Amino acid sequence: MGKLEKDAASVFQRQKERAIKLNWCGDARKLDDEYWAAEAGRHRCELKAPEHTWANCIKEWRSDAKIQKRLSPGTKRSYNREFEKILDKNADKSMSATTRQAMRKKHIAMSETPRAADWMLQSVSILWNFAKDQLDWPFGDNPAARMEKYGAQKEFRAWPGWMLDALDDAPEVVRIAGGLIRGTGQRPSAAIAMLRKSEIAYR
Repeated sequence: MGKLEKDAASVFQRQKERAIKLNWCGDARKLDDEYWAAEAGRHRCELKAPEHTWANCIKEWRSDAKIQKRLSPGTKRSYNREFEKILDKNADKSMSATTRQAMRKKHIAMSETPRAADWMLQSVSILWNFAKDQLDWPFGDNPAARMEKYGAQKEFRAWPGWMLDALDDAPEVVRIAGGLIRGTGQRPSAAIAMLRKSEIAYR
């Protein structure tokens, strides 16, 4: 095989390796988007999935024998409950993309549920320190560290028995609100706000 044939074969092989299937489903506009994304190197088939994701970190944390042995069952349940909230929307996202500004904004946005807001900060901080110190992931400063929390909240007095009994015969909206307050531990105003949002969503 001559030099020209070898060069042509090499080019063909490189093109073959870079072949990207455009899933346009007969939609000309989608075909156009798919083509130019591939041309610019931004096609989903070319994008490398992030390695240091929240999901990978939580998986490692849950499988760390020292941590699991050190924590009580109740503490592990509390942490895992918060970690599931992180996984719900951020499982495949890179942890390193998390900024301190974003954490502060999220914390403020959760001001109606201060206890949950503080739990969120603590959960992020725990996972970040674990990833950086125990997994040796190349992270910078902890974005949730030393951020001022809302602190301990004033506990509400337990509902008297007569009030609990009255819930059974109360209007449906009152029964639902009562269940939210008792079941989530939120302040009454936060539970009512949640109820109103759900009503709007179903209209």
